Amino acid sequence: MEAPRQTHCLLLGVGGGSPYIEYTNYANPVGGPQIPIVNYVYNQAALTNFRTEIDRTPGFIENYSSLVGLYPFASEKYGHSMAPLGGGMEHQTMTTQDGFTFTLTAHELFHQWFGDNVTCGSWEDIWLNEGFASYGEYLSLDRFASTPAARQWLDGVHNSVLRSPDGSVRVPDTTNVGRIFSGRLTYNKGAVVIHMLRYLLNDDEKFFRALRTYQTTYSGRTARTIDLQRVFEAEAGQPLQYFFNQWFAGEGYPTFNVRWNQTGQTFFLATTETVSMPSVTPFFDTDVDYLLTFTDNTTQTLRLRQSQLVSTFSVPVSKTITSIEVDPAQWILNGSGTVTRDNTLILGNTSAARVAHLTVYPNPCHETLVLADLTARALAEVTDATGRVWLRQTVDPLNPQLDTRGLAAGLYHLRLATPNGMVSLARFVRE
Repeated sequence: MEAPRQTHCLLLGVGGGSPYIEYTNYANPVGGPQIPIVNYVYNQAALTNFRTEIDRTPGFIENYSSLVGLYPFASEKYGHSMAPLGGGMEHQTMTTQDGFTFTLTAHELFHQWFGDNVTCGSWEDIWLNEGFASYGEYLSLDRFASTPAARQWLDGVHNSVLRSPDGSVRVPDTTNVGRIFSGRLTYNKGAVVIHMLRYLLNDDEKFFRALRTYQTTYSGRTARTIDLQRVFEAEAGQPLQYFFNQWFAGEGYPTFNVRWNQTGQTFFLATTETVSMPSVTPFFDTDVDYLLTFTDNTTQTLRLRQSQLVSTFSVPVSKTITSIEVDPAQWILNGSGTVTRDNTLILGNTSAARVAHLTVYPNPCHETLVLADLTARALAEVTDATGRVWLRQTVDPLNPQLDTRGLAAGLYHLRLATPNGMVSLARFVRE
């Protein structure tokens, strides 16, 4: 690597010029040319103060290039120009920053790929710029700081999003600048959605290949969320509309309340999902990791699909379980639920959930089905005889009715689930 060089220069601007110091270092990405990184800093004192952070930039460029494709402007340069603007602004090939910190430099640099090489086609999709730039902070911390530092960053991002139960990554009002650049939703929840896409693929080779495909396909152009979705669908080998409905257009997050038991060499699990914005997103269909800890302090991680309100599982194990933890690596945005051992839980013998019969009328019904004796807010799930879900709707004791107008005529099964794991069942006919 060529040694950094330092010169003095005059940068002209409004009101004249300033005697900036030009400090250049170099990145050497695999498969690309040596890239000069030209830094214009206020003076020698500023350079002395920030040089350690500035010197992280070559490694950041080399790492990003290996993950998502060669730095898009490798034939020219990269650089920084200091200015008192409050934070940073990712101008193509020359980012303006008011100073240098690990995450600020990593964030603005990743914009050269996500924002400057491929730009969002609408303010509605600004997360394609800011969510990815924020995720660049995580990638850099994980590579150059430590796994605990990256996890601490992720914890902070999750806590930010969970401060409020509502809000979509999609920007519904593109005339509202504050909403467009919402730190909680555009930056932080956007980054979390990217992390969940990585979890969904469950294969880092596929995940980063998807990002490289996105970059090469839309290089020098604009892209929308649907374009990113199609790239990830190709890697996943399945439609992902459900995921983007939940996490991009939808609002809120799930919470998993878990009951478990072990008899002999069989582990039983019953997970009840509740959501923070049931009127907008009544259910999140997702895989969930469960960490089992055994009496000998060894562990095992199970990845199980939460495909319905109350999901139940029985899994063979060879050791005695002492505890379980839900989503230990925080792959999924989810609230703090309960984990309880229930010695009565034995699937295939007694029910996985406390079940009651629900009286409904009129039956058959035309538009509205009344739920008699409903005593708690619950999530209703309507399925046909094959188990296919046709309707999910939150119901409340103050208005214990189910709107069935979206259902075709036929026989249906109704399941109500409350946050405490109580399940009520009924059958009804829609005429």
